[in-house]
Amino acid sequence: MTPEHGYSRRWEILAFTSVGAFMAPLDGSIISVALPVMGSQLGLSFEGTLWVQAAYLLTMAVLLIPLGRLADQRGRLRFYLTGIALFTLGSLGAAMATGSTSLILARVLQGCGGALLSSTSSALVTAAFPPNERGRAMGINVMSVYAGLSLGPPLGGFLVDGLSWHWIFLINIPIGIAVMLWG
Repeated sequence: MTPEHGYSRRWEILAFTSVGAFMAPLDGSIISVALPVMGSQLGLSFEGTLWVQAAYLLTMAVLLIPLGRLADQRGRLRFYLTGIALFTLGSLGAAMATGSTSLILARVLQGCGGALLSSTSSALVTAAFPPNERGRAMGINVMSVYAGLSLGPPLGGFLVDGLSWHWIFLINIPIGIAVMLWG
């Protein structure tokens, strides 16, 4: 993306990338309140419930830097959109999971998508904003990360109590589809 092209649509790019910056940490924190219910309904062992959360976080941590590097070389926007697609597919898989293996595999897929979202979001914002506006833009983007982390547990509790644990994943699907269409 050339600076001239990015600067003209910089606020749209910031909004677009802030959705992904919000979604990835939201899914890391929303599951914490759903695990007891998920564990009992799916017959997960204590270790199995730990792996449901760890599979996502470990996948993100391991892939964050290598996927960010690839995105820098081959196109950040394309990798960001791929991240949205993987995250959305992983969310669908997790919502439809019938046991620990399918749920953990879906969480790994979500973690791949989350790594792509996290590694490309700030890079896209940095490229879209001129140096004199970059600090404010990055602050808004990082605020989205912390909003996701903070809203995860209360939203998870609301969804699990009011609907079912499946909804902590299903809520991502319309958002992911909307972002892919927007992109």
